[in-house]
Amino acid sequence: MLIFLTLNPLAVFASFTSLTVELTRAQKRSLANKSLLFATCVLLIIAVGGLALLKFLGLETFSLQIAGGVLFVKFGWDTLGAPRNDLKIESPFVPLGFPIIAGPGSITAVIVLANSVSFIEILLALALSLLFTALLLHFSDNIYSSVGEDMTKSLLKIMGVFIITLGIQLVLSGIGLWITSGVFST
Repeated sequence: MLIFLTLNPLAVFASFTSLTVELTRAQKRSLANKSLLFATCVLLIIAVGGLALLKFLGLETFSLQIAGGVLFVKFGWDTLGAPRNDLKIESPFVPLGFPIIAGPGSITAVIVLANSVSFIEILLALALSLLFTALLLHFSDNIYSSVGEDMTKSLLKIMGVFIITLGIQLVLSGIGLWITSGVFST
């Protein structure tokens, strides 16, 4: 659930529909495929080597958890605000692949989970979250015309509240791990 919430397929859908208004259906699908493939590669690399990188840099998982929680709160807060219209598609990789699909939240979630669950569980969570995101992007025209702009914005706001809650929980859990780790008791 953590990866699903931080990947936030509804926010990806909303961003995708606003960024691709002028593209044909075929162009949208091509862009979605390339962006999803790039984001999947980024997240898989993080799943495999994120913890090792953290340790190499001398950082503790609870520090990343606290930082990620703060980022989630900010991202959730931004989600509750006005939609951003200043993003431009530079390539299939920026901004759709990174940071919209594989963003700071999902990257942090993958690293934090790598410390507490099996690699198979992370892969399964990534696969399901990215599959749901892919379905939303591939059928974005149909979905958007069915639910409309108001419903899309409402769902996005609801996700924002859950993301803020998740961020606060991550900060609190990270602080709890920091306190119990004894790092500051020398």
